[in-house]
Amino acid sequence: MTRRRKAFLGAITALFLASPLAAEPSDQALIDGAIGPLGDAENLKLLDYTARCVVEKYPLAADTFVRDTTDATAMVKDKARLLDENCIKAYWFRSSTTSYEPGVYRVILAEALIGLAQQDKSLSLAVADAAATDQPQLPAVPVSEVHPYYRPMFVVDRHEAQLSQFADCAVRSRPEAVLALLATKRGSAEEAAALADVESAPAECAAKRPSVSFPAFARRGELALHLYLLSRLSGAPAPKPMPKRRR
Repeated sequence: MTRRRKAFLGAITALFLASPLAAEPSDQALIDGAIGPLGDAENLKLLDYTARCVVEKYPLAADTFVRDTTDATAMVKDKARLLDENCIKAYWFRSSTTSYEPGVYRVILAEALIGLAQQDKSLSLAVADAAATDQPQLPAVPVSEVHPYYRPMFVVDRHEAQLSQFADCAVRSRPEAVLALLATKRGSAEEAAALADVESAPAECAAKRPSVSFPAFARRGELALHLYLLSRLSGAPAPKPMPKRRR
């Protein structure tokens, strides 16, 4: 999901290498440090607002960015539309900080695109047999054989790949439950209950469940991303621009 984790993971690695007797951080500690800070509640509000605005104005640009999960530089290439200044400025009176981490912004744009597809009734939930999505694949190399400098990032990448594979399976199994999750408010008790419902039901997905705990925003985001990707792969049309509002 993220590339901003590099600074944190680099610091952890430097401390570890400088202290030969220090224990390596646990996998959960690496996830908490690399992913947790990206879920700041105020920043997520900012991203939600910006994403809805961008999707209304430039749905095809958002669709291209969300579906191209292999290109980390895509947001920079289309910055004028994906980070439309008017969409961002409209929120400045409520927040003075911005963190447009590409991985997080991608999943939030996916959720906004799902909302747009629901409005024009183009969202497809017939996703069980959709074509395969681009899943992150990591070499089957034991962590112990990875150079200590790269080990923290390798561990986080491995767990993120598990989260992605579990989300793909869960969406294929219960797309309606995922859609119900996305109708809940972030950070609410309803969201927690909906997440638990989505994640506990698909028995066939149990083997793909991540072995560490990810924060709610990351789990919700990955489910939204896969629901949108699978909807498009199952035949849902490309999004259409919203009609211009009369002044």
